[in-house]
Amino acid sequence: ASSSMLPACSSAFPDKALEAWQGPGPETDPRRWALSHAITAPNPHNLQPWMADLREPGAIVLRTDRQRLLPETDPFGRQILIGHGAMLELLVMALAERGFDSEVTLWPAGELGSDLKTWDDRPVARVVLKPGAKTDPLFAQILKRHTPKVDFDTQAPVALHTLDNLLATAR
Repeated sequence: ASSSMLPACSSAFPDKALEAWQGPGPETDPRRWALSHAITAPNPHNLQPWMADLREPGAIVLRTDRQRLLPETDPFGRQILIGHGAMLELLVMALAERGFDSEVTLWPAGELGSDLKTWDDRPVARVVLKPGAKTDPLFAQILKRHTPKVDFDTQAPVALHTLDNLLATAR
Protein backbone atom coordinates (compact mmCIF):
# COMPACT_ATOMS: atom_id res chain seq x y z
CA ALA A 1 0.00 0.00 0.00
CA SER A 2 1.23 3.47 -0.68
CA SER A 3 1.87 5.94 2.10
CA SER A 4 -0.93 8.11 0.68
CA MET A 5 -3.33 5.29 1.57
CA LEU A 6 -1.76 4.96 5.02
CA PRO A 7 -1.08 8.51 6.19
CA ALA A 8 0.68 7.37 9.38
CA CYS A 9 3.25 5.37 7.35
CA SER A 10 6.14 7.19 5.78
CA SER A 11 9.45 6.47 4.08
CA ALA A 12 10.95 9.39 6.01
CA PHE A 13 13.03 8.54 9.04
CA PRO A 14 15.34 10.54 11.30
CA ASP A 15 19.08 10.87 10.60
CA LYS A 16 19.71 9.29 14.00
CA ALA A 17 18.35 6.03 12.55
CA LEU A 18 21.37 5.91 10.21
CA GLU A 19 23.96 6.80 12.84
CA ALA A 20 25.30 3.25 13.23
CA TRP A 21 26.11 3.06 9.51
CA GLN A 22 28.49 6.01 9.80
CA GLY A 23 31.11 3.79 11.45
CA PRO A 24 32.67 3.85 14.88
CA GLY A 25 34.80 6.98 14.62
CA PRO A 26 38.09 7.12 16.54
CA GLU A 27 37.41 4.13 18.84
CA THR A 28 40.54 2.60 20.42
CA ASP A 29 38.98 -0.42 22.17
CA PRO A 30 38.86 -3.13 19.47
CA ARG A 31 35.84 -4.72 21.15
CA ARG A 32 33.80 -1.51 21.00
CA TRP A 33 35.03 -0.87 17.44
CA ALA A 34 33.92 -4.35 16.37
CA LEU A 35 30.60 -4.03 18.18
CA SER A 36 29.90 -0.77 16.37
CA HIS A 37 29.87 -2.83 13.17
CA ALA A 38 28.09 -5.86 14.62
CA ILE A 39 25.09 -3.87 15.86
CA THR A 40 24.14 -3.23 12.24
CA ALA A 41 23.36 -6.94 11.77
CA PRO A 42 20.00 -7.76 10.25
CA ASN A 43 17.68 -8.96 12.96
CA PRO A 44 14.04 -9.90 13.33
CA HIS A 45 11.67 -7.05 13.95
CA ASN A 46 14.67 -4.66 13.83
CA LEU A 47 14.94 -4.82 17.62
CA GLN A 48 18.72 -5.22 18.11
CA PRO A 49 17.88 -7.57 21.02
CA TRP A 50 21.38 -7.95 22.41
CA MET A 51 23.54 -6.55 25.16
CA ALA A 52 27.32 -6.76 25.18
CA ASP A 53 29.16 -7.09 28.48
CA LEU A 54 32.73 -5.75 28.27
CA ARG A 55 33.67 -6.06 31.94
CA GLU A 56 36.03 -8.98 31.28
CA PRO A 57 39.24 -7.75 29.59
CA GLY A 58 39.83 -9.36 26.20
CA ALA A 59 36.33 -10.77 25.97
CA ILE A 60 32.78 -9.90 24.97
CA VAL A 61 29.84 -11.63 26.63
CA LEU A 62 26.64 -11.43 24.61
CA ARG A 63 23.28 -11.55 26.36
CA THR A 64 19.68 -11.14 25.25
CA ASP A 65 17.87 -7.95 26.16
CA ARG A 66 14.72 -9.57 27.51
CA GLN A 67 12.85 -6.27 27.20
CA ARG A 68 13.05 -6.71 23.42
CA LEU A 69 11.46 -10.14 23.15
CA LEU A 70 8.19 -10.55 21.26
CA PRO A 71 6.41 -13.53 22.82
CA GLU A 72 3.32 -13.04 20.65
CA THR A 73 5.16 -13.36 17.33
CA ASP A 74 8.25 -15.31 18.41
CA PRO A 75 7.06 -17.49 21.30
CA PHE A 76 10.19 -19.70 21.41
CA GLY A 77 12.76 -16.92 20.85
CA ARG A 78 13.90 -18.55 17.61
CA GLN A 79 13.94 -15.36 15.55
CA ILE A 80 15.68 -13.43 18.31
CA LEU A 81 18.45 -16.03 18.47
CA ILE A 82 18.85 -16.02 14.68
CA GLY A 83 19.47 -12.28 15.02
CA HIS A 84 22.11 -12.99 17.65
CA GLY A 85 23.81 -15.34 15.19
CA ALA A 86 23.92 -12.63 12.51
CA MET A 87 25.33 -10.19 15.04
CA LEU A 88 28.02 -12.69 16.11
CA GLU A 89 29.00 -13.27 12.48
CA LEU A 90 29.57 -9.55 11.92
CA LEU A 91 31.38 -9.27 15.26
CA VAL A 92 33.84 -12.02 14.30
CA MET A 93 34.43 -10.35 10.89
CA ALA A 94 35.04 -6.95 12.49
CA LEU A 95 37.41 -8.37 15.12
CA ALA A 96 39.38 -10.08 12.35
CA GLU A 97 39.65 -6.73 10.57
CA ARG A 98 41.39 -5.41 13.70
CA GLY A 99 43.72 -8.43 13.79
CA PHE A 100 41.90 -10.59 16.33
CA ASP A 101 40.81 -14.17 15.99
CA SER A 102 37.62 -14.97 17.91
CA GLU A 103 37.12 -17.93 20.18
CA VAL A 104 33.31 -18.12 20.31
CA THR A 105 31.65 -20.27 22.95
CA LEU A 106 27.89 -20.61 22.57
CA TRP A 107 25.81 -21.01 25.73
CA PRO A 108 28.79 -20.75 28.13
CA ALA A 109 26.47 -21.06 31.15
CA GLY A 110 23.90 -23.41 29.58
CA GLU A 111 21.20 -22.97 26.97
CA LEU A 112 18.17 -20.79 27.45
CA GLY A 113 14.90 -22.76 27.48
CA SER A 114 12.21 -22.86 24.84
CA ASP A 115 9.79 -20.96 27.11
CA LEU A 116 10.58 -17.24 27.05
CA LYS A 117 9.26 -16.91 30.60
CA THR A 118 12.25 -18.94 31.81
CA TRP A 119 14.88 -16.82 30.04
CA ASP A 120 17.30 -15.23 32.44
CA ASP A 121 20.63 -13.39 32.17
CA ARG A 122 22.63 -16.41 31.00
CA PRO A 123 24.83 -15.42 28.07
CA VAL A 124 24.12 -16.51 24.53
CA ALA A 125 27.83 -16.40 23.70
CA ARG A 126 31.25 -15.51 25.04
CA VAL A 127 33.81 -14.23 22.56
CA VAL A 128 37.47 -14.24 23.57
CA LEU A 129 39.88 -12.19 21.48
CA LYS A 130 43.05 -13.97 20.38
CA PRO A 131 45.90 -12.39 18.43
CA GLY A 132 46.09 -13.06 14.71
CA ALA A 133 43.28 -13.49 12.25
CA LYS A 134 42.59 -13.77 8.55
CA THR A 135 40.44 -10.89 7.38
CA ASP A 136 37.16 -11.54 5.61
CA PRO A 137 36.56 -9.70 2.31
CA LEU A 138 32.88 -9.37 3.24
CA PHE A 139 33.81 -6.99 6.05
CA ALA A 140 33.97 -4.13 3.53
CA GLN A 141 30.25 -4.60 2.88
CA ILE A 142 29.01 -4.38 6.47
CA LEU A 143 28.33 -0.64 6.55
CA LYS A 144 27.18 -0.63 2.91
CA ARG A 145 24.39 -3.14 3.54
CA HIS A 146 20.99 -1.57 3.91
CA THR A 147 17.32 -2.21 3.50
CA PRO A 148 15.49 0.15 1.15
CA LYS A 149 13.32 2.42 3.24
CA VAL A 150 11.32 3.77 0.33
CA ASP A 151 7.90 3.21 -1.08
CA PHE A 152 7.90 0.67 -3.91
CA ASP A 153 6.13 1.52 -7.13
CA THR A 154 4.15 -1.64 -7.81
CA GLN A 155 2.77 -0.15 -11.05
CA ALA A 156 6.19 0.30 -12.72
CA PRO A 157 7.22 -2.56 -15.01
CA VAL A 158 10.44 -4.45 -14.27
CA ALA A 159 13.16 -3.59 -16.81
CA LEU A 160 13.57 -6.39 -19.36
CA HIS A 161 17.32 -6.83 -18.67
CA THR A 162 16.63 -7.09 -14.92
CA LEU A 163 13.99 -9.73 -15.52
CA ASP A 164 16.32 -11.63 -17.88
CA ASN A 165 19.09 -11.59 -15.26
CA LEU A 166 16.74 -12.87 -12.58
CA LEU A 167 15.43 -15.65 -14.81
CA ALA A 168 18.96 -16.63 -15.83
CA THR A 169 19.95 -17.20 -12.20
CA ALA A 170 16.98 -19.51 -11.69
CA ARG A 171 18.08 -21.87 -14.44
